[in-house]
Amino acid sequence: MKFAIRSTLIAWLVVCCLANTPTGIVSRALQSTVDGDLLDAAAAKGLDRFLLLIDFTLERDVLRQPTNSLTLFAPINESLQDEQFQRLLWLTYRKRHLPDFVRAHIVETALATDMFDDTILTKSFEVVHVSRSSQNNMTTLSNGQQNSSIIETVSALNGYLHVIDRPILPSWMSWHVAQVAPLAGYSLFPRLLVATTLYEEVSTSRQNDYTFVVPLNTAIQALPDGVWERVEDTPEYAEDLVRAHFVDGVYGAQDLAVVASLTTKYDHVRWNVESDSMTNELKINDNRLVQVDILAYNGIVHAMDGIILPNGGPPTQSPSTVPPPRSPTSFSTEFPTTAFPTTNLPSDPTSNADTIISGFDFMVVFLLMASMMFLTA
Repeated sequence: MKFAIRSTLIAWLVVCCLANTPTGIVSRALQSTVDGDLLDAAAAKGLDRFLLLIDFTLERDVLRQPTNSLTLFAPINESLQDEQFQRLLWLTYRKRHLPDFVRAHIVETALATDMFDDTILTKSFEVVHVSRSSQNNMTTLSNGQQNSSIIETVSALNGYLHVIDRPILPSWMSWHVAQVAPLAGYSLFPRLLVATTLYEEVSTSRQNDYTFVVPLNTAIQALPDGVWERVEDTPEYAEDLVRAHFVDGVYGAQDLAVVASLTTKYDHVRWNVESDSMTNELKINDNRLVQVDILAYNGIVHAMDGIILPNGGPPTQSPSTVPPPRSPTSFSTEFPTTAFPTTNLPSDPTSNADTIISGFDFMVVFLLMASMMFLTA
């Protein structure tokens, strides 16, 4: 009887030791199969909050399509709690923001974890870097915003579902409307914006949202000699000029196509919007939009080939009132980074799966020591 007990314990210890090897750790990463599509797999894992976000987008039908071959990264419910989750729900009223967030979690190829390259391109064109820990063989995803660890993989009829401990945050979630313009290559006008009182409002607001049309650098450079210098040297006019390029609310290209006019943040100027249904061309006050729907966490930005000059342009000052020339550093080109709120996201870099594995390892070591003491007794 004692020999049988000892044999059983030895066999159990061998299994535990094998499970504690790197190969064993990989086997602990949960893997399963669902007889359904990717959304069925997500529902089976209880990922209700992310599914609710998907339901507000056209991606729902894509993920249901049995002939598609896709990869879906789905964050656990705990990572979409309270303030951030409510913010994402509120984004459903926008035409582009929520779909872009969902597409950041979709890859248009079916990929198991062993098929990952060093980088993955999502449907929203987010470049996600893949890394694997040499200590626990956990797979981690990162696009520079935050890390997401894969804690379970499910094979579905139309691809692979990877359950992750944190969402993949699109890059625009870290930038307000005044920051995305220079990132897109339009630097001159945002320099002027930084020097106005409106900048503090748009760079700190979490409740209000804006549509910003930014003039191309070439449009500013094409102004008659001295006009832009007078704008910079007349703070009151610069404030009015900047406000003439902002409206409250989010108006994507599709929204602008169906409105006739909008009141700007400078009450004396309105945007008169023209839409050509044949060419899909949009104009605001006779200025053509050349790039549309640049996303930010508190609004949207469009670029146009002209500039709106309130009252026909800045006042002409007499030589006696012209202020001294500004130094090149008068207008800062530094744009402070304001991160998207991550309230209630896990702050511990160790993922849930890491915690489970660490607890398991401790249990194995403890029982191993106890069993060895018993066997040598």
